[in-house]
Amino acid sequence: LKVVVKDPAVNPNFASKYTSLKVSANSVIVECGEKSRFIAYADMYNTNYDYQTGEQTQEFNAESSITSAISYVSGDNFPKVYMTSGHGEAELDTTMTEAIKKNNVETETISLVTADSIPEDASCVMIYQPQNDISENEKTLLLNYLKNGGNLLLFNGYTGEDTPNINALMENYGVTSENAVVFEGDNSKALTGYNYFLVPDIAEHDTTTPLIESKYSVLIPLARPILHNDVASSATVTDLFTTSDSAYVKTNLDSTTEKETGDKEGKSIVGVAITDTNDNKESHIIWVTSGQMFDNEINQVVAGANQDFLLNAINWMSDREESIAIHPKTLSAEYLTVSSGASTVWSIIFVFLIPVLVLAIGIYVWVRRKSR
Repeated sequence: LKVVVKDPAVNPNFASKYTSLKVSANSVIVECGEKSRFIAYADMYNTNYDYQTGEQTQEFNAESSITSAISYVSGDNFPKVYMTSGHGEAELDTTMTEAIKKNNVETETISLVTADSIPEDASCVMIYQPQNDISENEKTLLLNYLKNGGNLLLFNGYTGEDTPNINALMENYGVTSENAVVFEGDNSKALTGYNYFLVPDIAEHDTTTPLIESKYSVLIPLARPILHNDVASSATVTDLFTTSDSAYVKTNLDSTTEKETGDKEGKSIVGVAITDTNDNKESHIIWVTSGQMFDNEINQVVAGANQDFLLNAINWMSDREESIAIHPKTLSAEYLTVSSGASTVWSIIFVFLIPVLVLAIGIYVWVRRKSR
């Protein structure tokens, strides 16, 4: 790397061949050969505003932006993710789309209703939080795409609607889903006060090993249970995210979220990774039964681990074994995620045990002094 400092006052036209924007002091231009990327000084800081609390936070983003720019100008053939539309899909949070862009991944919207086939330049197809099921024709289109070495990211949470065609698609790979919500009975495996915001166990996989090594947790809200079926399949299925044995599944949410007689109890799977090979063509599928895990507020609770998982999944499907993703550095206090179980234990220690211990020591000292 070679760093050259240019004074915009002395060289007013220097940046015109790189950008049409006004170049302010401390901005950066990264160049390699004929490729370049301009990073405005203002873009080195992110400002997030919480409309519920009115809190405003700021992040330092220069390291991530410059590293991404270096990767962009020095590389080629970047992955492309096609986002489906036409089923009430939610839009990815701006934070997620920016993270994908900085990971040098292109995105484009595709309507499976009008498409004859999935474009050849697709690294993967992403179905994000659909409100309705796909059609029979769309299921066939996706199945043909996967059989020819395509890749699929599927994030469909609980909506109250059955999804028979999505389930039929996934049954080809030995898994299906139930139209229900998973609740955690172990307080240490859920967000404090919200037992449907799951903090599941994470299994070793290319997409999750970096999270495990960094001791991150993911947060998965309103997840549906994934079930293994008896359909013969050549696919290899890895259960990525699983609850504790104390979890339970509810199909009727009208009365209460508490466990009732008849609710299924036991370990539930809420995320899987699938690898399948047909005619020497390998396809990958990531299926997590939650559509809200990539909302920025959810992602912040686990210090960006949900975002990291998404980027890892895209890299896995794009055969990018090495890709650098750097978190923006917050300029304010970071969140500390505490489970319900841990919260209860620490509350007892600080609210009850420590005061009682201090009081006992005080009484002991007072009695000794009085007896002298």
